[in-house]
Amino acid sequence: LGGIYENGQGVPQDYQKANELYLKAGELGSALAYHNLGINYSNGRGVEVDKKKAKKVQQQKRQDVNKNRKAVKSGKEVKLEGVQQDLEKLAREKQQRDLELNKRRDEARAKKALQAEVKQIIETNTVEIPNNAELAYNFTHDSKIRKIYVTDEQHKQLTKGQLAIAVDDKKHRLIPDKVAEKVETRLPSAVVRIQAESKPDKDETDPYAEYEIPDDLMW
Repeated sequence: LGGIYENGQGVPQDYQKANELYLKAGELGSALAYHNLGINYSNGRGVEVDKKKAKKVQQQKRQDVNKNRKAVKSGKEVKLEGVQQDLEKLAREKQQRDLELNKRRDEARAKKALQAEVKQIIETNTVEIPNNAELAYNFTHDSKIRKIYVTDEQHKQLTKGQLAIAVDDKKHRLIPDKVAEKVETRLPSAVVRIQAESKPDKDETDPYAEYEIPDDLMW
């Protein structure tokens, strides 16, 4: 930045401003900045010619160079405090952004995996509805009244809460309520369970009362 003001690159040429910036950079550990500042003192750029100050600046430059060399040889990191702090701050901010991005990606992958699992469970346990089923059963899903055509027997089983309705890819399917209960713990929006007004602990007429969920499915 000091060089920009010294050479008037895009800004009015200002040796005094350049010297101020060289001094600040030198104090942060820049040997080159001290070198440039010493030359300006020697040539009277932005200041009166001051051989003593120029010599002092050059000595400071040599001391910093030697200090940095020793630090490098001993395996220590040469730190420019102001610059180092900025770099560390940028690194922390980048790390935080990366963590947040990874978290969103993990959440998206987990959601996709869950949806795929639920879809598999529904498809595997679907109770087939005959093509000639003509009895309409109305239900509510996503605050909308929907309709599914079932047989008379399936209609009764829905009313008793023995069957439930699964919503998969905008299609409505019938699944045993025991399966719907498992799906509901994972993705509540995927099923509509019908609560019978008076559902006994064990309904002898429920064909799905002893329904066993296959062990090979991932719950």
